[in-house]
Amino acid sequence: ACSPRMLGRIGSDVVRIDDLVSSLLRTTHRGNDAASPSSAPLLPTVRECIADLSGLAEERGMAVLEALPDREVVVPGSASQHRIIVSNLVRNAIDAGQEGDRVTIHVRPVGARVELIVSDSCDGMAASVRERAFDAGFSTKPDGTGLGLLLARKETERLGGHIQLRTQPGVGTELRVSLPTNTSTKTPMD
Repeated sequence: ACSPRMLGRIGSDVVRIDDLVSSLLRTTHRGNDAASPSSAPLLPTVRECIADLSGLAEERGMAVLEALPDREVVVPGSASQHRIIVSNLVRNAIDAGQEGDRVTIHVRPVGARVELIVSDSCDGMAASVRERAFDAGFSTKPDGTGLGLLLARKETERLGGHIQLRTQPGVGTELRVSLPTNTSTKTPMD
């Protein structure tokens, strides 16, 4: 018999797999890039990804911290596209960590854009790893696919944004996503 927590994780993994397949299809089918993306609120997806991955972090003795704005922000794309970005960045940070490390997810409006920053207190990346971090098939994990950061970057760019990687060996890594806001769409506050 599975515990409720295990069933929840299985359900989250099924959603993540569906998002992954959809993202792979968008990446390999170039015709979809020209379509104008819809808009959706970002914070519910961020909270959902944090809830889904916090258990994994706790099992590894890591802490997941969040710093989210009081007001909702609406950005281009669907919740599925947002999940591809957020879950891959957070999962990557957790996979890089060990007991005692922490992962922080910070969302903040900056002018007409929104920044999503996922940082960790892990070992950071060596220069050789940093140069290949977004390469298809490159992974430092024995069972890694090398698709997580690549798909996060592709989805970010598809939504009119960009992603920056900053890392310092012995200090940690920061992935900073910048997306345009959709100020014409209003959503109620959570």
